Amino acid sequence: MAPQPSDVPTNARMYSDSEGATTRQPRAPKSCTARAPSTGNASANPGTLREFLALGDLSVDEILDDGGGQRFPLRAREVEATVLFADMSGFTRRSRDISPLATLIIANRFVAWLTGEGLRGVPCVIDKYIGDAMMVVFSGQFGSEDHLVDALLAARRFAEHDPLDLCPHMGLASGRVAVGYIGTHKRLQCSVFGLPVTLAARCASYPIRADHSASIVLPADLWRPQSMKLFGPTDYVHVTTGERSQGLPMWRRLRRRPGRLKHLEEVDVIPVIKHPSRNYLQTVQPNGSLVPTSIELEAERTLKELERSGRYKRPVDSDS
Repeated sequence: MAPQPSDVPTNARMYSDSEGATTRQPRAPKSCTARAPSTGNASANPGTLREFLALGDLSVDEILDDGGGQRFPLRAREVEATVLFADMSGFTRRSRDISPLATLIIANRFVAWLTGEGLRGVPCVIDKYIGDAMMVVFSGQFGSEDHLVDALLAARRFAEHDPLDLCPHMGLASGRVAVGYIGTHKRLQCSVFGLPVTLAARCASYPIRADHSASIVLPADLWRPQSMKLFGPTDYVHVTTGERSQGLPMWRRLRRRPGRLKHLEEVDVIPVIKHPSRNYLQTVQPNGSLVPTSIELEAERTLKELERSGRYKRPVDSDS
């Protein structure tokens, strides 16, 4: 039987972990034909980083002192991994003229869409949600046969299945990371630390031309000769005749560029961008016609429907 949080070594018991429940991933969508997700060591696919630390051998497990009497844990496990950052384009613009609850709806739809479209059946762990961004970790310790390939394929699915027109910017980086606890007895949580985390975040914010619908940026030393094959045209199978056909090329790779990453100027990056084909939201009118809309308008419309049905009580202005 898998050990419970109370079964972990004594040093961790002085802290209370703030992490939530396990996130389970459903099966991969049939439409993703470029490469099936790795199965790797499926038994090593934890739901959370906290579970990963509880179930495995730690690299270090100590309680240290900051020199002023405050104690903190050094409880971690080092692994080889690929870190993927994905954030929504134009989040500031989208949230500028809408209510806070509508902003929350948009942020939740973004991470729910990323999880549902890109991470189905993929052995990975969601590290954290940061406003309009999500950080995901792929590793052989989580079940990947090739964690970089799994991360690239997840990023591709994020971009190609984008009915909400969220146009994600994504950054990847690979290398050794430390999965460990951070915090004190006031609040303790698990996360991933190391240069790949910084690089992935910087790559996600790398400036790319404005006429694209999504972008993937990674350090040039991770790019392999066969990597572009992962971004080839999608194969389709006719549902009745069984005939195979191939879609149009959707991706192209830009030339290698000198790094413009803050404090990491020596890093060269390779942007792989999606063709400028955009998805546009439409809403069905009572007469059956389709009218263009946006995720911002949809969020406000959802709030109005909740208010009309009595499931949302709009706050009263205290100054009135």
